[in-house]
Amino acid sequence: MSLVPGEWTLYGATGVTGGLIAETAVRRGHRPILAGRNANRLRSLADRLGLLWHAVDLHDPVALRQLVGSTPATLLAASPFHLNSRPVLDACLHTGSHYLDLANEIPVLEAAYSRDARARDRGVTRL
Repeated sequence: MSLVPGEWTLYGATGVTGGLIAETAVRRGHRPILAGRNANRLRSLADRLGLLWHAVDLHDPVALRQLVGSTPATLLAASPFHLNSRPVLDACLHTGSHYLDLANEIPVLEAAYSRDARARDRGVTRL
């Protein structure tokens, strides 16, 4: 997969919240790369918004690293966060891409903060 750099990556773009984030981002002049698992839904949303998209499975760490490494920041909007945050955060830590998610789940926050030393070493912000 060869990726064209974007401003930031939105993983989970085809969900209700992800779609709202994508639409709002475009209205505000942003050009995120839309990402998720379902290529057909991503293509439809990306075509409508005029954005790049990439279907990437969270269980494919190489493809996920390539995706998040193509932008300086990644926003995770794909629930359930207690399952999806770890692979995305790990990919961000590996590539040096900043990480943000929409979770307010205690286990997700604890997992993110347990990687504090590695994040600091890599210069990665995780929120």
